[in-house]
Amino acid sequence: MRQDLERNRESAIDFYTVAYHGNPSQAVRRYVGENYIQHNPLVKDGKERFIEYFEGIA
Repeated sequence: MRQDLERNRESAIDFYTVAYHGNPSQAVRRYVGENYIQHNPLVKDGKERFIEYFEGIA
């Protein structure tokens, strides 16, 4: 169980690192499943909305 938590933590960190460093589409391809629900009220749900938002702030 500890290994799963560590792997999930590393995946989450990598996801946002890749997205914030200018490649949100790659982050989505690597880590996002069929549906993406965003919890940030400034970003709409969906993979394309996530990519648009992060490309806009890059």
